[in-house]
Amino acid sequence: MSRKLLVVLVLFAGLVAAPGWGQEHAKKRLVVHEWGTFTSVVGADGTMLEWKPLIGSDLPKFVYRRATAEATPEQWREEKKDLPSFQRMETPVLYFYADQEMDVKVEVGFPKGLITEWYPRVRDFMPRLGDGKKALPVKDGWVRWGKVRIIPQDEITPRLSTEGESNHYYHARETDSAYVRVCPVEQDHQKTEYEKFLFYRGVGNFALPLDVKTKAGGNVTVSNPTATAFSHIFVITIKPDGKGKYQFIPKIAAGGSKEVHLDVTENWLSREMLIRRIGEELEECLTMEGLYRKEAKAMVKTWTDSYFETPGTRVLYLLPEKMTQELLPLKVDPQPTELKRVLVARVDVMTPEQTAAVEELVRELGSESITVREAAEKKLAVYGRFAEPALTEAVRTSTDPEIRSRAKKVIAQLVVRR
Repeated sequence: MSRKLLVVLVLFAGLVAAPGWGQEHAKKRLVVHEWGTFTSVVGADGTMLEWKPLIGSDLPKFVYRRATAEATPEQWREEKKDLPSFQRMETPVLYFYADQEMDVKVEVGFPKGLITEWYPRVRDFMPRLGDGKKALPVKDGWVRWGKVRIIPQDEITPRLSTEGESNHYYHARETDSAYVRVCPVEQDHQKTEYEKFLFYRGVGNFALPLDVKTKAGGNVTVSNPTATAFSHIFVITIKPDGKGKYQFIPKIAAGGSKEVHLDVTENWLSREMLIRRIGEELEECLTMEGLYRKEAKAMVKTWTDSYFETPGTRVLYLLPEKMTQELLPLKVDPQPTELKRVLVARVDVMTPEQTAAVEELVRELGSESITVREAAEKKLAVYGRFAEPALTEAVRTSTDPEIRSRAKKVIAQLVVRR
């Protein structure tokens, strides 16, 4: 071996062994994972229903809302419940994993929607409320956190914001993700915020790919009109007493459909058994799609009450990551070495039985008996945030003019009371 070649090899070996080259290069690893839900409501014939939840935020008060992020109190309002839309984008969280502290820049777009809540604070968001006199267009939304410091959790134990004894928001923290630190523009470190993820929510106007229809007797048809196969589909029905049943569909091919019969008369699972079985299956599906086990557990725990306990019939399925990126374009700089985005599409469908029951409640709300009216109000309250779309479906499909008229009045009353 020549002396010149030997010198080159020695120098190269020294560079690889030095902490300033090989080891440092290996540490520059950034993993980003995300989960969340899109929720929509459809009639028995698959028609999408525009709706408002008609309730205030179910999030801790430290979470930022567009209204409280504006400059003037005159413009403050709990705007999300005032915005009719076809989709509620609920609880997407972005987790970060890194081998060393690093700064990243993060921006999320929502071309067909509006981002309404977030935490920690963002540097900027659009569109603004304006003068508060005109309804916001539900489109062209985005938020930009700017520079976010990623800190591995074994390097720091910050105090995270809390409020009250419990909130489903906190379940998302039960992972091994790094902490994120966001400082205000003015560098007032008294206002520095820490969290285990970046959180955001919103509303949107668009149709998701699978069509869901239902007929009397527990018959549900899920159709895939797209050129993409869909996997991990759950068809669920839950009674007001908490008992329920479900069927898992591993895959629906492009252009295919699947008919499911959930007998509404027998073989109901107890609430506890339903939650355990379907929760375990959904957790496995989420991990198969790339989430870490603790992330999948956190998502299932966050949505157990809404997915598996709220009465009604619904379909859950996982969106292809390409579709998620189109709906919610995400920019992370530097580019992650691994990026997994797993969003669940949730479609609540009004069955013929439900619509008939709502029509009867509307009829009872017009009773001369106070006892009958109060009982009907309590039964309608069981629908929670889905009360408005349930009434809207009655207006849309009832053949009784009196029912349609009274249902419209009830909707107006719900809006005033919210």
